[in-house]
Amino acid sequence: MVSSPNLPKHEICLTDDIGTNKGYLMNVGVHKGRIITGLVQEYRPKMVMELGSYIGYSAVLFDLAARENGDTNSSLQI
Repeated sequence: MVSSPNLPKHEICLTDDIGTNKGYLMNVGVHKGRIITGLVQEYRPKMVMELGSYIGYSAVLFDLAARENGDTNSSLQI
């Protein structure tokens, strides 16, 4: 797989489109996503631990918010 700085944003947009136009997804979504990315950008945590996962949507949001601050983020989803 080829990595691209725009790939995470593309994944989020694609997931939002599927959830909105194709059928229900129980992911965080656009509105709650803005809240959690705002918190990550404001508080700049050294680590974010998320318990529970679905399709990795919020993990991608955490990473994007950290990158915008010039920080890094690690995620483990089981």
